[in-house]
Amino acid sequence: MREFLNISRLDKPIWDKMPPVPKPRRILLPEYLDDQLKDLPTAPFETRGSLLYTPISNLGGTSIDFMAEALFANATGLTSHPNDPQSEEILRTFLGRNLIYQTVELHTHCTSANTLFPRFTSGDIESYTLQLRKNKRFIGMMVSPAKRLLYCHGDVKVEVVPNPDGFDENKKKVLKELDNIRLELGYGELP
Repeated sequence: MREFLNISRLDKPIWDKMPPVPKPRRILLPEYLDDQLKDLPTAPFETRGSLLYTPISNLGGTSIDFMAEALFANATGLTSHPNDPQSEEILRTFLGRNLIYQTVELHTHCTSANTLFPRFTSGDIESYTLQLRKNKRFIGMMVSPAKRLLYCHGDVKVEVVPNPDGFDENKKKVLKELDNIRLELGYGELP
């Protein structure tokens, strides 16, 4: 299994001001979603998205395990911060109805942008830093063709695992509910 870099340990001045997150967290990323994350930066546009996950074990133990169940693309575009208010409303509605779900917020650099910005920009990093100051549970991931960086408080690891039993059914249910919310709200096709 491959582990992702947790850059929270590199940014000490912020962490000195923050209350500690009580337990280590491990997010299990099924291979299917890992493949989707690998494909996102190869597109000719950048993507903002959310990796939706739920708790699965060790709720009373010393750590908490979560399973990523679906990837929702909130917005795509050629700008450094694509934005789609309709997709954001759909996601907020989903999370309001399904309180067990949490998100890893994603921001990709596409292949074309990677030639201009081989590393993540200071604006990318500042955006996640601001979110971390507001929300100690925030988890963000920046994805480029070359690397993935995890931004969060505390001890969080993302591990790639084989697709678990029932993964396809759970993913389809989540995506179907997101699509039903889109229709309820009267929105057309999403990114």
